[in-house]
Amino acid sequence: MMKVVQAILWLCAVASLVVPASAQKKGIHEDTRKGFRMKLPEKWNTVPVQIDEKWIVAKFQSNRTYETKQTTVYSGAPHRPVILVIEFDNEARKLRVEEEQRGDTTYVNKNTPFRDYKDYVKRNAEAGYYIDKEEESKEAGVRCVKYQVRIEKNADTRKRFLTWVFYGEKGELAVECEVSEDNFEKIEPMMLAALKSFQLIPRTTVEATAAITGSEGGDTMWTTDRRKWRELSVEDRQRRRKRIEAERLEKSQKDLLAGWTAKRTKHYLVLSHADAKYTARIVEAIETYRTWLEQEFDSVSDEYVMHGVIRICADLSEAQLYTKASGNEDSFNPDNREVVTYQDKSEGNAGVSWGRLFVGMFAQYIYDKDALLYSYMPGWSRAGLYNYVRSAKIKGGKLTFEPEDNENNYIREVERAGEFAALKELMGPKLDGEMKTDTDTERAQALRWVAQTSRLMRWILGPGTKFPEMKDFVVDYMKRIIVIAEELDETQRNTRADANSEEEELKRTQDRKTYWTRVRTEILTRIDADKKWSEETWSTLQKAFHEFLKK
Repeated sequence: MMKVVQAILWLCAVASLVVPASAQKKGIHEDTRKGFRMKLPEKWNTVPVQIDEKWIVAKFQSNRTYETKQTTVYSGAPHRPVILVIEFDNEARKLRVEEEQRGDTTYVNKNTPFRDYKDYVKRNAEAGYYIDKEEESKEAGVRCVKYQVRIEKNADTRKRFLTWVFYGEKGELAVECEVSEDNFEKIEPMMLAALKSFQLIPRTTVEATAAITGSEGGDTMWTTDRRKWRELSVEDRQRRRKRIEAERLEKSQKDLLAGWTAKRTKHYLVLSHADAKYTARIVEAIETYRTWLEQEFDSVSDEYVMHGVIRICADLSEAQLYTKASGNEDSFNPDNREVVTYQDKSEGNAGVSWGRLFVGMFAQYIYDKDALLYSYMPGWSRAGLYNYVRSAKIKGGKLTFEPEDNENNYIREVERAGEFAALKELMGPKLDGEMKTDTDTERAQALRWVAQTSRLMRWILGPGTKFPEMKDFVVDYMKRIIVIAEELDETQRNTRADANSEEEELKRTQDRKTYWTRVRTEILTRIDADKKWSEETWSTLQKAFHEFLKK
């Protein structure tokens, strides 16, 4: 593993381009590490693959969008065809069983690799999918199984996947072409041409053994064995995290695709596919925002917050494809540890409002301060904080937090209806399982409720600080969440065991579905007991908050 001098991590580097390991000439994509070659449709873009992606080895996207028919309120969005190359390596999909002895009990942990393409579709496809066709063939001199998958029922955009699975010596490579149903007949010939061009070739580039073996890097103690991690000194923990940090930053900018730039700031590596002006504005904004994060939340724990990667995609569709199949639904996911945003052309280059970016940076910072805080934070505080940081804006080099128009509109609706919620209710478990969003009416009610929690956070961090109960409230609240979550999480880990019957497995499944509702409600109950606020205190705070709501 390449050792990076720590001092370099604090310096800004000149933006640079790195030649990708996979060559692409005249529309031909050739990967000598994974052993394949194919001809892409004309003017298609190559999208980066996340550094910890274990199955996706290549992503390609059309340079144009195709309109789709609107059949529901949520459908009708333009769609860009996509091609993924997915690897099912014989070694990677072996079942591995790890045993851990705790006292007199042996705990068994099993990995869950994809068995084949059909298993991959089952676990990743949207609701309403079905395999329409499956046939054996021989293409490019090797065995090939061809699939057609349809996604129709309950789908916002009806899609069809044409997938050819090629069988090689080390496993299979599946080439999956995603097309909207409304444009399938028009685009099918283009996709078939790409599939027919696919060839397995000798692997002439030897892959180095992966230096990063887990989602946190080679050293995973801080999430896999919390007790042992906390027994280390602050200096040891910081030293380990800085090693993880250096390894990830080095790997993240290796094999950067053409058109992408890399720039180091004091705390971040910025990888950008946006234009230079937009990138420069974000580079300026992130350090201003990071300074605020440190001022407000450094005291949450003594953990070192690692330098992060901020990836600026060219547009929303590229960002969506980059995070596809990773489980990353927003701008940050702990598995890939990147904050993913994109250039919104509708904003021009002013770039004063980057809600997605700031939410991701906040989540990344909180996750490093304590992974349990990131997972166990009750719904009201998560919604309030996320909406608060989402509204951050840079004006004249300074950070401001002003409510968005939609939040103001929802608050006006609540005021007109005379439905301001009681403070105790807002800080309760309603957002952890009680709130329903099945109908338009329920969704509107939920949005009005969330707007009130957002306003509550603005009051707590603003005029509410004049009350003794609100002094350092958010940081103290976070610290208490960590203490309680640590106990609940350890209990959950220690009671985890393989089911011995179908009934036990069914109960485990039901328990998993309700776990977060139960534990977050437990956290809220215990924190309320800790506060020991009298009814008079609740009434005084509620009155002050409701006055703030009306302004």
